[in-house]
Amino acid sequence: MQQYVIRLKPGKVALLVAGLYLTITLALLWRIPSLNPQLQTLPDRLFAFIHPGSNWDSNGARPFNLEKIGYDGQFFYDLALNPLQPATQLDRPSYREARLLYPLVVRLLSLGQAELVPLMLLLVNYGAIVATTFLLARMLARLGSAPIWALGYALWPGTLCAYLYDLSEPLCFLLITLALGLFLTRPGAVWRIAVLLLLASLTKELGLLFGAGWLLYYLNRREWTNLVKLGVGWLLPYALWQGFLRLWLGQDGLSAGHPFNLFPLSGLWSAESYHPPLEERFTIILATTVPLLWLCWRLRPFWNRKLVRFSAVYGDLLMPLLLCQGAFLLFLPTASYIYLVDHARNATGLLLVIYLLPTTFFRRLQVYCLLASVFLSAWVLGMYFVSGNAFI
Repeated sequence: MQQYVIRLKPGKVALLVAGLYLTITLALLWRIPSLNPQLQTLPDRLFAFIHPGSNWDSNGARPFNLEKIGYDGQFFYDLALNPLQPATQLDRPSYREARLLYPLVVRLLSLGQAELVPLMLLLVNYGAIVATTFLLARMLARLGSAPIWALGYALWPGTLCAYLYDLSEPLCFLLITLALGLFLTRPGAVWRIAVLLLLASLTKELGLLFGAGWLLYYLNRREWTNLVKLGVGWLLPYALWQGFLRLWLGQDGLSAGHPFNLFPLSGLWSAESYHPPLEERFTIILATTVPLLWLCWRLRPFWNRKLVRFSAVYGDLLMPLLLCQGAFLLFLPTASYIYLVDHARNATGLLLVIYLLPTTFFRRLQVYCLLASVFLSAWVLGMYFVSGNAFI
């Protein structure tokens, strides 16, 4: 049985994830009316996935959960309806508009029909998670690892929470995985990689971390031509988009976000001022702090330049990617340390890279991440199924 699981083909791993997420979706659609009697019809149940707040009163959407502020899915829903006309529901218009690709894709697939938007928000993420799992499993097979490790991405609570809340991370990481897969097969296709990284960055700022990692990779190898190509194809258009947002809305999307901390992991204790539940603190430490410190310890031999090549295929790329992901998580804003829902989504990129590391040196870390993903996702689903919310 163990050998059969290890030898599962990428397509079967993706089918397994498709069946799992379909089961979760159907179970929640059945459960929602019990949590909120107002939501009886299928459109209303699909609308519940955006988690609107009490200020939601436009486009015919009924404001339920009146005592709550809602979550970010409501902003993607609004942008899918009015992509170039920020409504009063957007708390920070430039910050939300900076992530325009996901709602634009949803609007395109919805054919401009407002009633189809909640369904498409869910279907786009469903397809993105299954496709990312398949692409990651195929990459792992080419790297000599078991494709079943790709389940770690699909089972990660950050991926699950993004799906439950109609957020943009699944589409962002689909584009990032496409860029990684393209680098695996055609490392010289820098223009295509730059375009994929640009689209990922326009979906969620987490794409910037991978772009920065690629820049460090080309800089370290002194590949100046590829460095310029990536800068022109990814960084320059993104900077122009941020400049356009500043001219249009008075502020760019990056500066509209929460400020980063000055000291590593200081968000862990500064978040105490928000009085988060003890369970949230425990799950955050279990999800990212332990793997991050473990990774830093295991990387000690690889800091020697002679040993920096993790694999013959990816060469030096994984090191700068890990460096960017680790630095980002170490200095995360305090607001991202309050709830597991927020923190786990920001750590998805780190988990994705961890599974690409060679199992010879990092097998125990990968096993830990997989087991932690199963435990924490089960925790999130239990909370969601009981209360309709993944927050404790």
